[in-house]
Amino acid sequence: MFTLRNGVFCSGRAELTYWKEQDPLHKDHTFSKDQQTRLFGQLMGEQAFRSALSKMIQSPVQIIFTSNRSTLISVRTNSKGEKTLRLQHAFRAADFTTMQALAFFVDGKGFNPQTIDNFLSKKQDLVKFFSRSGAKMQSVVYKGKFRDLEKVLKKVTSDYGLGVIDIRIAWSKPGNTRGKRRSIRFGSFSASQKLIRIHPALDSPAIPDYFVEFVVYHELLHAIFPPQQTGKGGRRRIHTPKFRALEKMFQQYDNAIKFELEFINSRLG
Repeated sequence: MFTLRNGVFCSGRAELTYWKEQDPLHKDHTFSKDQQTRLFGQLMGEQAFRSALSKMIQSPVQIIFTSNRSTLISVRTNSKGEKTLRLQHAFRAADFTTMQALAFFVDGKGFNPQTIDNFLSKKQDLVKFFSRSGAKMQSVVYKGKFRDLEKVLKKVTSDYGLGVIDIRIAWSKPGNTRGKRRSIRFGSFSASQKLIRIHPALDSPAIPDYFVEFVVYHELLHAIFPPQQTGKGGRRRIHTPKFRALEKMFQQYDNAIKFELEFINSRLG
């Protein structure tokens, strides 16, 4: 392992790590809503950042974001030579020079630790924010065995011109398969995390692309149309008339609904 600890490299085989001594204030530091809004305004979307940095790195790499409090950057190479880069979320505010330094770090050439130190010094608030014990911004798994959800998300937002930004997407974890299922939830949207989760059953070549795109489209509409109260003390209305009208604008809406019914009947019937 090559470790950079306060400017000193240590050696090893399969991993490169940039370690930063933890500031004791990180643990209990609090941020107002205005501060959080300002901090998040500095961040590039995960999908956009991965795309930009991947183009600067010579070797194929999987990029994962973390809320790690001490190891801010690490690169692990497996037995097949495949690399995984783990970055604290604060690096999503990196400029071109810092991203280039990260690329050099991954490729193992011409890395200048001072560039990283300068970035971290300028972005101390971001580093502290994502170093809090309560920070919940662990990166998500978007690449499945057969489908890359980020590509699906990008296609759907482009095809339908949906004005949503910084929405993340991930495969949800497989549930308990014991016993007979009574229902299946193809997707969900968390407004607080700005995260869409897709059921792993859709990561199959047997599932048509248009249906996966329909599920993603449906969840994106939840980002645009939050639930509404039906009256004082009334129930929340999740699918409003406007939501349903826009949902039917999906190009293969009829085919998607038909496939959904067939899938449910075959799996749960």
